[in-house]
Amino acid sequence: MLFADIVGKSQVKELLVRQINAGHMPHAQLFAGQNGFGSLAMALATTQYLLCDTPTGKDACGQCPSCAKTSKLIHPDVHFSFPVVPKKSGSKPVSNDYLETWREVALENPHLSYIDWMERIGAENKQGNITKEECRSIIQKLSLKAYENKAKVLILWLPEYLGKEGNSLLKLIEEPPENTYFFLVTENPDGILPTILSRTQLVAIPPYTSNQLVDALTNQGETGDVNAVAFLANGDWNAAQKLSISTENNLSDVLKTWMRLCFRKDVPGLMKWSDEMGGKGRENIKNFLHYALGVFREVLAYKVIPEYSIRLGESEQQFVSNFSGVIQFTNIEVLYEGLNEGISQIERNANPKLTLFQLSLTLRNSFIETQKADKR
Repeated sequence: MLFADIVGKSQVKELLVRQINAGHMPHAQLFAGQNGFGSLAMALATTQYLLCDTPTGKDACGQCPSCAKTSKLIHPDVHFSFPVVPKKSGSKPVSNDYLETWREVALENPHLSYIDWMERIGAENKQGNITKEECRSIIQKLSLKAYENKAKVLILWLPEYLGKEGNSLLKLIEEPPENTYFFLVTENPDGILPTILSRTQLVAIPPYTSNQLVDALTNQGETGDVNAVAFLANGDWNAAQKLSISTENNLSDVLKTWMRLCFRKDVPGLMKWSDEMGGKGRENIKNFLHYALGVFREVLAYKVIPEYSIRLGESEQQFVSNFSGVIQFTNIEVLYEGLNEGISQIERNANPKLTLFQLSLTLRNSFIETQKADKR
C-alpha cells in the first residue's frame, strides 16, 4: 500500500516519511486509532516505503521488486501477527495458520475490524488471542537475517489481545536485532501491557473528516446520501462503507420499529425483535448500534439547538423531529450509555440476542420512568 492510497492524514504521512528519510525511524512504533481510522493502512504504507528500493522521497515507487511483494503482503522480510483461535480443540494456534486468509482480508479491506476478522476465520463465539506460541514464533522469525532487504518488519495487529505472555517479547522490542522494526497497530492503547506500551513511540492516527469520507464514497461510485453516511460514520471508513449500503438493510426502519416496541413496553415484541436482529452477525449488529448512536446524537442536538438543521437523510430527519418530542434528556442519556455498552459487549463476544434484549429492557424501563415522572 502507498501513502497515496490513504485519504488525507498528511501530517502523519509527512512525519513517517521524514523519519525514514533521515534514518531516524524508531524501532518500535505504535499506530493508534479507533477502528476505521486507517491505522493498519498507515502501517502497511510505512512498511512499503521503508523497504522500497527506489523511494521518491515522499512515497514508495510502487514498481520495484520490493514494492511488488510488499503490496501483496508476501515480502519475506515482512511478518504479521494477529489474534487467532484454535482450528480444533486443544490446538495451539499461531498467525501462520491463518496467513493466507489474513492476506486476502487485509488486501480487501485494510480498515477491517476485529469482528470482521473473527467472522472471516469462523471463530463463532471464541475469543481471539495472540498466544504464547505466537510470541515464540515472533522471536524465532526476527532472530533470522533479512532475506532480501536490509530491514525486517513485524506488523503486530491488535496487541491489546496479547496477554501477559507478551512480556516474553520485552527484551526483543527493547533491544531488537539491527534494522528490525516493530509496528504495533492498536484500537485500544489502554489494553496493551504497560511494559510494552512504554517501549513504543506513539503515532496517533486521526479520524477521517466528513469531507474526506464524502469524496472517497463519491469516487467509488456511491449514489446515496453520502453526506449523511459520512456524518453517521463519525470518521470511521469501515463504518462509512457499511453504512453506504445500509439502505438495503433498512436500518432506519429497524430503528423505528425498535423504538416503537420500547416505547409501547411490548416485551414479547422486543424479544422477537432481539432474536431476529441478533441473528444478523456481530458486525451488522455493531454497525446498527453505531448508526443508532449517530441518529440519537442528532435527536439531542435538535432538542437543544434552536433552528438546528438535521444532517441526515429524509427518513431519519422525520424520525428525529418526531422522536425528540416524546423523549427526555434522561432517556437520551440512557440510550447513549446503553448503546455504547451494547457495542462493547458485542465486541467482547457476548451473546448478541441476550445483549440486544437486555438493552431493549433498559430502554423500555427508561421510558416507563419518564412517563411516571410526567404524571406526577
